[in-house]
Amino acid sequence: VILSDKELRERVPDLDDLPRETVPKVDSINAVVWCHNKNADQIVADLGNRLGLGARTSDELLAALDAEPRQLSIVVDALDEAAEAEAPRIAANLIRPLAARAGVKVLVATRRHPVRTKEGAAGSDLLAALGVGAKDSNLLVLDNARDRVRDMRAYVAARLMATAEPGRTTPTPYSNDPELAERLAERIAAAADTSFLVAAVTARSLALEERAIDPATEKLWLPTSAGAALASYIDRLPDPGAAVDVLRPLAWAEGAGLPWGPLWAPLAGALARAAAPGEPAVRYDDDTVAKVLDSATDLVVESLEAGEPVY
Repeated sequence: VILSDKELRERVPDLDDLPRETVPKVDSINAVVWCHNKNADQIVADLGNRLGLGARTSDELLAALDAEPRQLSIVVDALDEAAEAEAPRIAANLIRPLAARAGVKVLVATRRHPVRTKEGAAGSDLLAALGVGAKDSNLLVLDNARDRVRDMRAYVAARLMATAEPGRTTPTPYSNDPELAERLAERIAAAADTSFLVAAVTARSLALEERAIDPATEKLWLPTSAGAALASYIDRLPDPGAAVDVLRPLAWAEGAGLPWGPLWAPLAGALARAAAPGEPAVRYDDDTVAKVLDSATDLVVESLEAGEPVY
């Protein structure tokens, strides 16, 4: 998706070194939708808007595509993170018919089972809902990718050295020592196992330190779960308590996220009081929210809902 976007691909370092067959043409992807906490109707409306079709129901969207002369490529991300009980519906009633249309290609990123299920209910098999078999040639299981370990180590080393941050003006403790970054990346990748999220957050946490850590000469605790990695990251922020309070409303937000506006700071204070009822009330303002967003950039995803940015 990044490589198909003209502006985003210009930020990719060493683009010319990538195998030519892995680099898509600019604007080769016509629409990208993020399913996080959304229902089927929201996904249909999002796709209709991004494709310029104005459809509001799946039947309208599919009918519009039948009359569409363009060859279309669509990316659906985080299908498993859709609203409760919605992922199988989106897969079977929208994505599968979309992919069956002539001239339409759909790339889906998903875990095999939904993240959100009703309490006590067994998770649906999203591969089955998509009509994809476990051995189908069009299925790529990233955990089994041939170069997964090598790729993760390279990714972590780049995060430690901040080589993929062209706008960065200050070096990390590892920026001028690639050999150390590679050795530390090996340890981080081993602890993270198959989770790029754990590896990425851990690398970013260590890059925030004032000095480098050499795993060959120093004892080093590394998180093995997302919760531990996120906690370690937050502990290194200028004001960990405020960061937790300001980010807490995002965990409760419905849809794609929480919009910037007059609700965020009051919500942070109200939820902080609910989380620690015996503690003195805390008041936050927009400046606090902005500071947390600036320092905790790696923990926040910015998306669009109804044309407005949400977090």
